[in-house]
Amino acid sequence: MLRRVFRQRRRILFGATLLVMAMLIADRSQPGAMSVFDTLPPLDRVLLVSTILALVSGILALFIALLPGLRMLVEVSAIAALAQAVLIKVLPTDLVHLIWGTGFANLALVTLFLATYMLLYGSVSDYLPRWFRCNTRHIFRTPAEPETVWRRIVPDRAHLDTFWTGTLQTVRIDREEDDTVHAEFTLGGGMTEHQSITFLDRRAPHFCCYYFFCDAEGTNADFSEGSYAARIGELESGGCEVEMTLKRDAMRLRMALMMWFDDALGDQCDAIRASLGEGEDWSVVGHFNRQIRGMA
Repeated sequence: MLRRVFRQRRRILFGATLLVMAMLIADRSQPGAMSVFDTLPPLDRVLLVSTILALVSGILALFIALLPGLRMLVEVSAIAALAQAVLIKVLPTDLVHLIWGTGFANLALVTLFLATYMLLYGSVSDYLPRWFRCNTRHIFRTPAEPETVWRRIVPDRAHLDTFWTGTLQTVRIDREEDDTVHAEFTLGGGMTEHQSITFLDRRAPHFCCYYFFCDAEGTNADFSEGSYAARIGELESGGCEVEMTLKRDAMRLRMALMMWFDDALGDQCDAIRASLGEGEDWSVVGHFNRQIRGMA
């Protein structure tokens, strides 16, 4: 559970910071511009803000730990709350009183929330150019043997039952290129994701590098391409060290944001380690894959 919270550290800090900023702006927007901070010395103000930030971070961490499928509400709600606080601060006082007096404040907050969600994770952002990229690396150690790890992380026809996601349905070799395979992953609900995978280097069970291009069915489909590399080195004490490298190009905004907030590669490696028998799988991607398998 703590590992899941750690992977979500960017989302938690981002959301907590914006929510605290919204609180501070709202506090300054009180009638007469009076604030609880006006009576405190500078050091006490810093301590109070730090305490509030820690408290809000703890609440968000608990929320994500218990409801990982709703984790995107953190940044969406935080941005919407900050936007509302800023608008109340800059709009004419008479208009603000009218909004609050007629009950439109809640409607305005809901509208801001929906607009923020659509801009960040809705199909609206798909009209933006696909120029978002990620280049990340993660290393972990496992007591498993290299051959076992190899079967978990390399998409192959012989690995349908052992691939770490548990959602790999088919792998077929391209008729024209022996180094290219076409993999199909289930997304649940009858939807699938198709990946064309071209192996650039494959030296079982120690090194693998492949280029992938994926497209998924449905209105909320991802579109991305890039490369994966996995280096599996044996350790003298037993087991092995695994170095995973992910480079993705041409991502949509919503996918780039989600990957950054989720610490995606680290989260995937947590799921891989769990699939090797190293404790419970508390990763977000593991939670998602279990939901998919439940719908299959």
